[in-house]
Amino acid sequence: MENNTKLKGGLDTLALYNIAFVVSNIEESIKWYSNILGFKLIMKQSVPVEKGKLEMAFMKGAGMKIEMLQNSENQ
Repeated sequence: MENNTKLKGGLDTLALYNIAFVVSNIEESIKWYSNILGFKLIMKQSVPVEKGKLEMAFMKGAGMKIEMLQNSENQ
């Protein structure tokens, strides 16, 4: 038996909300996303990890949020 039921809106309701990725230089990445794409910095913080620290930056623009991560030891 075939199920012909469709969700209201289907794939049209999907949207990109958050992307996370690793960068080699978080300060340069923040500048690029701000100056070239017009993103706004929401939050930046450092978190100590076993070897060094993890830098995180959260930015918002183009209807989505991005999260950039840089590990001081490139782990």
